[in-house]
Amino acid sequence: IESIVAVDLAALRSVMGWLKRYGPIRRRADLDQLFDEFRRILYEELDYLAEGRNAERFAADFKGWRDIRIPQIHWELTTRRMLTMEDIGAIKIGDVAGYTSHGVAASGVAQTVFRFYLQQIFVNGFFHADPHSGNFFIEPKKADGLTTYTLNVIDFGMVGSISSQLKAQLRDG
Repeated sequence: IESIVAVDLAALRSVMGWLKRYGPIRRRADLDQLFDEFRRILYEELDYLAEGRNAERFAADFKGWRDIRIPQIHWELTTRRMLTMEDIGAIKIGDVAGYTSHGVAASGVAQTVFRFYLQQIFVNGFFHADPHSGNFFIEPKKADGLTTYTLNVIDFGMVGSISSQLKAQLRDG
């Protein structure tokens, strides 16, 4: 995968060389900086040791949250090129009919995702930067006749950090 990524990045670098000759793009964007950031993030996402550490940080950050579940990393089976984690399969968050048929309200799921991201951005300062439906699952649970659920989150290869100063600016508006 790394050799394929290297070839693709070289091709992208060539295309960017052509784009930099076009004045309107050159004036509006620092393509070299964008490329460097893209390359850095891409290679970070291929480092499964870093992803495992990110998952553990999220697990610690949300330890007291009964409705958020982060997979446990099996470090004895994890390397830079292979991540082994607990199976937390459930119903994809995009399958609304699937989890509502189990008694889980879509509005509750939306509120949970909203609270999850508010906590990351405004409190923790460390956020999951790949929030698409393939990374979020709903796991319905029945106990004493009541239906609850957990929001199961995976793929911590792309994360971001927010400084205390930026968090304050975002809060103060």
